[in-house]
Amino acid sequence: MKALQVTLTASSVLLFLFLLGSASTANAEEIFPTAVLTASDGVSGDDFGTSVAFSGNTLVVGSIGSAGNGAAYVFINSGGLWTQVAKLTASDGVTGSQFGFSVGISGNTVAVGAPMQSGGGAVYVFVKPGGGWADTTQTAKLAYGGQDFGYCVAVGGGGSFVLMGAFFASTAYVFVEPAGGWANMIAPTATLVTPPNSGAFGTAIAVSGTTAVVGAHTTNNGNGAAYVFPLSPGTASINSVAALTPSDGNGDDFMGGAVAINGNTVVAGGTGHDQARGAVYIFVEPTTGWTDMTQTAELTVNAGGGTALGAGVEISNEAIVAGAPSGAFSAVLAYLKPASGWANSSAPNAWGTPSVRSASFGEAVALEGTTAAVGASDVNLGQGAVYIFQ
Repeated sequence: MKALQVTLTASSVLLFLFLLGSASTANAEEIFPTAVLTASDGVSGDDFGTSVAFSGNTLVVGSIGSAGNGAAYVFINSGGLWTQVAKLTASDGVTGSQFGFSVGISGNTVAVGAPMQSGGGAVYVFVKPGGGWADTTQTAKLAYGGQDFGYCVAVGGGGSFVLMGAFFASTAYVFVEPAGGWANMIAPTATLVTPPNSGAFGTAIAVSGTTAVVGAHTTNNGNGAAYVFPLSPGTASINSVAALTPSDGNGDDFMGGAVAINGNTVVAGGTGHDQARGAVYIFVEPTTGWTDMTQTAELTVNAGGGTALGAGVEISNEAIVAGAPSGAFSAVLAYLKPASGWANSSAPNAWGTPSVRSASFGEAVALEGTTAAVGASDVNLGQGAVYIFQ
């Protein structure tokens, strides 16, 4: 398929370059979307692109306003051709539940958070049918009394466990798939114990293998933190083994508002750092194992205040992508891992922008190999879109 290239106006590009700073873009490649995804039944106010998650060639997109109750859409990539194959909804969805506020996927299992669902929020699990993805309601509903349960979600173990956070309640939980397959559950298998003096624990959550990381963006007077947890089978209460914090926090970094993990490397966004220019903090696990530490490296960008770099973050083996949704023109920035390992940098290797002005572009990002998906839920009168970049 011929790539769909979205072209910005010359004045928009020049304005963005000026605000980003010539030093930071001198060696950066401008990348254009290869596709722009929208919902087949989308209308204004759907907020398609509120959340995004990748697994292999499958992308899940949250749309909290769809038909009032919210929905999640499944897209399959085949040789660069993106096709919507399913719309996922809750059988008991209600208006304003914000179903789709968070999404996660691993293998054939999708989890969708609805933090405003009646009863304190819920997470819905969908398992791919034998005949392939199709429009469907949930396989199972996970619930536990509280506040904003499902504010963030992650799926691990090829779909064998689901993690979720509820930052208003400052809690995070693990649900493990029962032996007979996913079924409704009203209590978690394990609790990720809230660390002492953490603030807004459960803001963001991510998992790689048997290691989870949970963001707590108001910890340490607003500097923020991310906590590392080893997921131990049969353990009902799991304590963190490391608190990851910024060394240069200025009191309102809010690090941990977005987190991601790949193998032994954690990344955390700090949108308030340096007059809200933002930063992405990288933590590489020491050879002796995780322990309390400050960052191994820090990614920034030469830009005016208010760029909010790190609103959304993702990491693959060789790259980190980070959203910068604020400022005159929102952007997604890509940083490639140097051969010698991650080091401080203020110069992204590539950058891309949406085709129209967006205040949300970059708040939701996903990365699979060399393919990035970036949500822009406010474009087209709030109908929303997801931009695909290579």
